[in-house]
Amino acid sequence: MIKYSIILFYLVIINQGIFVSAQSKLFTRAGRVVFYSKAAIEDIKAVNNQVSCIYEVESNRLIANVLIKAFEFEKTLMQQHFNENYLESDKYPKASFKGKINEIQNLSFKSNWTKTLEFEGDLTLHGITKDLKSTAMVTCNNGSLTVAVEFYIFLKDYNIKIPSTVINNIAEKVQVKVNLKLDEFKK
Repeated sequence: MIKYSIILFYLVIINQGIFVSAQSKLFTRAGRVVFYSKAAIEDIKAVNNQVSCIYEVESNRLIANVLIKAFEFEKTLMQQHFNENYLESDKYPKASFKGKINEIQNLSFKSNWTKTLEFEGDLTLHGITKDLKSTAMVTCNNGSLTVAVEFYIFLKDYNIKIPSTVINNIAEKVQVKVNLKLDEFKK
């Protein structure tokens, strides 16, 4: 009887270990990034619904990748100029963020909550990496996380050049909104 109790005890421990490791990563391939440029002559908006992101719970590491060519514009010509002239998507096919969400380690993923939390890390765009710090609205619901963040980037910081002939068409400062719904990562 003791032998069976020991075996049962080990099975329970092993199963808990498997459960913990399965819950240790949250993932999406359908995140959303919207950027908006308000300029004197024309506003420009683009949407990308193919953002991939993985969040490692134990290490508090967040990694997101955005394919530049997946941005969709209202006008085809805008999209063409964006990819060929400004972001040079053949040369720099993706943007990425690698960072962490501050203070999230103190929160339980077994309860439901919504908090405004700071995040920080490195944003790589157009081949240039810069520090990025902002706040995000983070919601935990049944073990899933929803992250909504808004920040601004300056095109000159990422060596994105705007020709003088269209300088009034494109703002130097661009608003970026990111929405991610991260669910349990399943292999």
